[in-house]
Amino acid sequence: MIDVSRRSLLVVPSAVALAIVLIAAPVAAITWVKTTLAVETGLALQDAAFSGHDVAIAWQGPGPVTNVSTSTNDGSSFGTTHAVESGAPTRQASTVLCGSDLYVAYAWNITFGGTPQQWIIYVDLDSASGANHGYTIGWENQVANGRYPEIACAGQELFVSWEQKVGSDWHVFVNFAPRSNPIFSLNPFDLGVIGSDAGIPVIAGDNNHAYVAWSNSSGAIRLHRWSVGPGTLTDLGERQIGAGPTAGVPRIAAVGGKVAVAWFDCGDMRARVSNDHGATWGAVTTIFTGACGSEFGGIPNSVAIDGSRVLVAYYWFQGLDQKERMISTTSDFGSFSDSLAYGTSDQLLLGFVHPSGVSKIAGAVDEGTRLRYLRQP
Repeated sequence: MIDVSRRSLLVVPSAVALAIVLIAAPVAAITWVKTTLAVETGLALQDAAFSGHDVAIAWQGPGPVTNVSTSTNDGSSFGTTHAVESGAPTRQASTVLCGSDLYVAYAWNITFGGTPQQWIIYVDLDSASGANHGYTIGWENQVANGRYPEIACAGQELFVSWEQKVGSDWHVFVNFAPRSNPIFSLNPFDLGVIGSDAGIPVIAGDNNHAYVAWSNSSGAIRLHRWSVGPGTLTDLGERQIGAGPTAGVPRIAAVGGKVAVAWFDCGDMRARVSNDHGATWGAVTTIFTGACGSEFGGIPNSVAIDGSRVLVAYYWFQGLDQKERMISTTSDFGSFSDSLAYGTSDQLLLGFVHPSGVSKIAGAVDEGTRLRYLRQP
């Protein structure tokens, strides 16, 4: 799930002269085969998940409704769109595909718009084919507002992260449940205060590890991880992977032992990669150079991994000129390319699908009133 509402808070207009500094090799713009999924005034792309041949796309609208559409054939066709909770006000959806299962985490207004509003974290239990199997709550004892959930699978465990109000502060919370019986723990992890205007906590998982990244109140990027075995969960603790005081808006992906994190830092974007489940990390690499305190910069939208390839979709802005671009590397950002991915749009998220066993970049794009699925020809 992408926190579009916070994007504007990160840019401070000024009269600073702007100059584009290219540190990556520019390549030709990508071409797309496009499928229109929805045309609605006020729709907003929330998240997209890609796994093998499966695709799931979640969006908001019209009104306080979370819609989901899925494909099991690399996006060649999509099933019927359904709302995660018919008639209930929901928002801030996050999706993950795990085998043939689809999980959608979201904030649900259990007061149905009453006052005071009370938003609780729920998880929809679906399948990649679009069948719905019910829902579960992220924390049964949740008594204060929750927001911005993220969801991931690690082995046979399901992890959900979110922001939870504790006193006057927002904290990073993480909970877990077995996929075979998705009833979440009554004792979630409280990882401490999240930074103001720092983006949301983000989560990823692989076969036997789960990872949560966020920016703390000092502006540093923190990462907490767990190892997961049959019926076991081991807390491996946390570490700082990016220095403050202005770092924020992290994005994360994990496949096998490779973990990649990208984040915003005062106009710049930085990235870091681990190849041993987050035990050790390569150097912090600046993958885009903006101008701090100006109207020129880049903000990461999503990170995806396919084999040795890491792909970062990002929002490029220079005054009123705004585009969706992508950075690609097969050397953990030792070298990388930077290319135009899409023209002006509200949001672009990228991943990979594998038609006929061939790796193709796929994506979901929000054009304001039209939502599209994209795939390389």
